[in-house]
Amino acid sequence: MFMKGFAIALSFLTVLPVRRELASDEELAGSISLFPVVGFILGLIYALIAYVTLRFLPPTLAALLVLCSMVVLTGGFHLDGIADTFDGLALGKPREDILCIMKESTIGTFGVIALVMIILLKWVALWELLKRGLYYPLFVAPIWGRWALVYLAATGKAAKKEGLGAWIINHSQGKSLFMATAWSVIFMFLVHIKGVIHILWLYPILMGYRWFWEGRIGGVTGDVMGASCEMVEALILLLCLMGI
Repeated sequence: MFMKGFAIALSFLTVLPVRRELASDEELAGSISLFPVVGFILGLIYALIAYVTLRFLPPTLAALLVLCSMVVLTGGFHLDGIADTFDGLALGKPREDILCIMKESTIGTFGVIALVMIILLKWVALWELLKRGLYYPLFVAPIWGRWALVYLAATGKAAKKEGLGAWIINHSQGKSLFMATAWSVIFMFLVHIKGVIHILWLYPILMGYRWFWEGRIGGVTGDVMGASCEMVEALILLLCLMGI
């Protein structure tokens, strides 16, 4: 049962060649709690790429290749959320306008700016971390990034009645968040004990993030959730740089 749920989560969050089996609504909902496990697997890949490339390349290029792997392995899934979210936030004032802009397939100026900023921030942070020989942030960031998705799904309400984000939110329960938190904490003990402390930062930040969007559009969307993953990853990398 675990392996099937893990395969579902892995196929949903990454482009890794996992066998996609027809899953029931209950199985899809159950896989949400395993999102941090996917984050750990991604961390393993990132760390391996960093370890190998640092043997032949300077930290600048090693960090860039790690960043490229982050984009490629996730299919740019969450970066799309960043672009749509910031376009909607900057260009739309009424709820309907924000949701309409987020739904558009095109990307606007503010979306491009947000993408450039988050990519540059992560690249420089990775560069400095690898220069210091720190590998544990490569695990911690993707784990807490996927935990953020579960937090918003389990505690938030859907801003729209249809869409993938609405489905995930409507099928998530407190149990999913509890299990995702348990997995995240276990991995933190395995990777770096300091990583456990990060939840003390993330919980109030994500709570405020959820309240903000509930006030603007009546809830959260898939784009809002995807954006949270990218922003949490960047935040974790910065916290690790500060020794937190």
